Amino acid sequence: EVGGLAFHMHERNWLYLASGKKRWYFRTGDPYGVAPATAMTRVSEDKLRAEELKTATRDTSLLTHDQKPGEVLLVPDGVWHCTYNLPPESGCHGGDVDAAGVQDEDDVVVGFGGMGECQSDAHFF
Repeated sequence: EVGGLAFHMHERNWLYLASGKKRWYFRTGDPYGVAPATAMTRVSEDKLRAEELKTATRDTSLLTHDQKPGEVLLVPDGVWHCTYNLPPESGCHGGDVDAAGVQDEDDVVVGFGGMGECQSDAHFF
């Protein structure tokens, strides 16, 4: 099964993706406190899209973004979001494992992130 997280929300955060690929879904436009249909429940992407689109109103949107290595994604306060780690693309990497049984680094999803308000006296020119 593909890794990732079910729909959830918290304070603002960011994620830098170092390797692999990650698909993000965002549910926007809901009144504060109204949870997506699949909140806190891990489901397949097909079921997620079907359930969320079935319960959507004209004021809500289901947005998606495929994050690639080197990208930083920022999520504002209170935005419902979930993730799916994407399998490697077929071709030259296709799940390569070396003689010691170690998976190719391009097949591993690694990210670094943080949460909350950023306080800094730094100046950028």
